[in-house]
Amino acid sequence: MLEWYFLPLLLAPLILSVLAPFIDTPQGKKQGKLIYYSPLFITEKEKNGKIIIHGGTLFDYYYVIDKNWKAKQRIRYILRQYILGLIKLTESYNEKEAAEITLEGTSYILNDRTAEKLGFRRKRTDLLQQIIITYNYLQILLANSIAKGKG
Repeated sequence: MLEWYFLPLLLAPLILSVLAPFIDTPQGKKQGKLIYYSPLFITEKEKNGKIIIHGGTLFDYYYVIDKNWKAKQRIRYILRQYILGLIKLTESYNEKEAAEITLEGTSYILNDRTAEKLGFRRKRTDLLQQIIITYNYLQILLANSIAKGKG
């Protein structure tokens, strides 16, 4: 019976990681910390010449992706939104400003070949980013499932 008392302690971080985007994303947008360039392409506010880019969150996937679409339609839509977001992001900076900015992000939708076609290159994930991705694994798994039409 004692083991059951530890169950909430183990489940709380998982539940929080899934619920967080439904709270953090709208709050981040409201506070100006997150900028939506398309429904599934978000950036953090530029800091020290670096912009962190994000694909849509679980919140976005849940509300934006049509549940009736097939997996291929969903993936194409997501990629279209990434490209549209990148275009709008580049249009928001003049050429001189853009030359001084580095984009950084992670993606489970883009494979290496597609990322290279978009002008990105793969780099080794640092330890902090690995910890964040591990913590958000359930959220990423659910978003990926929605993207592929399995959720």
